Amino acid sequence: MNERLFQALAIIRAIEEHSLRMREALAASDLAAASAALAERQRLVSSLVDIDTRALGTAPDQRRGPEDEISKKIKELIASGEALISSFLKARDDIREKRRQNAVAREALRSYLCQDGNSINTRVVDG
Repeated sequence: MNERLFQALAIIRAIEEHSLRMREALAASDLAAASAALAERQRLVSSLVDIDTRALGTAPDQRRGPEDEISKKIKELIASGEALISSFLKARDDIREKRRQNAVAREALRSYLCQDGNSINTRVVDG
């Protein structure tokens, strides 16, 4: 039983680490890294739930001590995961909208600068 508890605690630490990575990736507007961290977090939560239901054995209302603490932590992680997913989706939509607005602004600037027929340095516009 102790081995399973240590395994569950290691997974909990890894989940918290992936949550932090996801937040950092979102702050850096790196959607690919944020998506990967979220997917790994969800996979770890699933394996933790699996440990909770199969390995720890007893019904949740009959657990005492460390088993009960792990079950409570799993419930907290699932709830915080839902909030994390919601904030991820909102941040992803915000990033996509800002990228769209930047593309429109770049195109407008390019059109304005080319009005007189002169060539422009596109590296400056696309910069």
